[in-house]
Order: sequence, then C-alpha cells, then structure tokens
Amino acid sequence: PGALVELREVSIVNEVSVMNERGTILIVDDERVVFESLELFLEDKHDLIYADSGSSGLLMARTERVDLILLDIGMPDINGYELCRMLKSDPETEDIPVIFLTAFSSSNDEAVGLEAGAVDYIAKPINSPIVRARVQSQMMLKLQRDYLEVLVRQDSLTSLVNRRGFDELFSREWRRAWEPESYLRARSRARSGAPGSDHEACPNPRRTCPPGARSTPSAGRPSTKHWWPPR
Repeated sequence: PGALVELREVSIVNEVSVMNERGTILIVDDERVVFESLELFLEDKHDLIYADSGSSGLLMARTERVDLILLDIGMPDINGYELCRMLKSDPETEDIPVIFLTAFSSSNDEAVGLEAGAVDYIAKPINSPIVRARVQSQMMLKLQRDYLEVLVRQDSLTSLVNRRGFDELFSREWRRAWEPESYLRARSRARSGAPGSDHEACPNPRRTCPPGARSTPSAGRPSTKHWWPPR
C-alpha cells in the first residue's frame, strides 16, 4: 500500500508540473546584463533561473526542473556549442530544448549551433518581441510533449505510474546512482563536511543554487532570490 501511495503521488506531481504553463527557463550567459534584460519581458510568463558559466549551467540543467535553455556561445569555461552537445548526450537533459541567444551572427555560426542540437538560434542584440515569441513557441511544444509523456507512463484507470513509467524511472535512478558525482554521493559528502564539497554546511544541497547561479520569483510572489555560497 505504501508503494502504491508513493507512485500515485509521483504521478500526480508530474501531471501538475507538466500542466504548469509558466515553465522554467534556464539562462546561461556570462554577462548578467543579458539576464536582467530578459527578465523585463519574460518573467511575467515564465520562471527564470540564471547561471553565469557553462559549468554551473550544466549543473543546474541536471539538478533543477528546466523546460527551456537560453544559451550564449562565447563563455570563458565551456563554450555554448560544447555545452549544448553535452546536454544532448546526457539522458537526463537531452529532451530540454536549447535556443542559442548570442552575438555570433554568421550563417556558419547558426549552422554549427543547430547541428549541435539547438532548436532555434537568435542573434543579439536582443529584440524582445522576437525573443518572446520564439520562447513561447518552444515552451508550448515542450509542455505539450511533457504532458503526452505523462499520459504514456500513467495508467488511465488508477492514475498510477504504469510498468513503462516504472521501468524508465528505475533505469534513470540506477544510472544516476552510479555516476561519479551522483546526488547521493554529493549529499553524503555534504553531511560529513568533506572538504571541497560545494554543498558543505548546506542543509539542503539539491535545492540550493550552485556557484554562479541565481533564481528569480514569479511575478506577484514574494522574492525567493538565492545565491550560493551565501553572502
């Protein structure tokens, strides 16, 4: 009975999450002014989180519930092309649509970006109506696809996760458990206070933004902006 209740709760949470029309956008850009500019015309319809480097963007894509990524190309640690390829080669992040938003505006740059796995390519300077329309279009496609995925993995009579959903969940968690930097190992290091852990002394490491990451609240809700490490 306990297992059935847990599976039912997972199913309900997934369905409610999918039907959340706002969606979450991860913005990866080493220039904070870009994030602040996008905030002006995107935060009324979407939840925004921010990473100022490729490495922190990759970590957030793997640990946060992200529906769309706006990605710069010219970053100091991992360039956008390489980061996009890494996201598309990871089963945990391969289904997240990526839109390049960059100053690299040649046709060759665009071709490389699309070949890396991006669904769209927008050249700077930022044109707010164009960016908003393209983001909204990709967000709607992503949320509709997610909802169909929930229906495929859910028993229509009991609303429980079906065999296919259970098998995929088990397979995903099994792979994650064997990753060198899995969540369980990271949490174990944090609890033991192991040196070198980014989550040292953090009571809830999975929900805390990694270095260089920032989140913004939805419009009309109290501020929940947080940084790591705390200032």
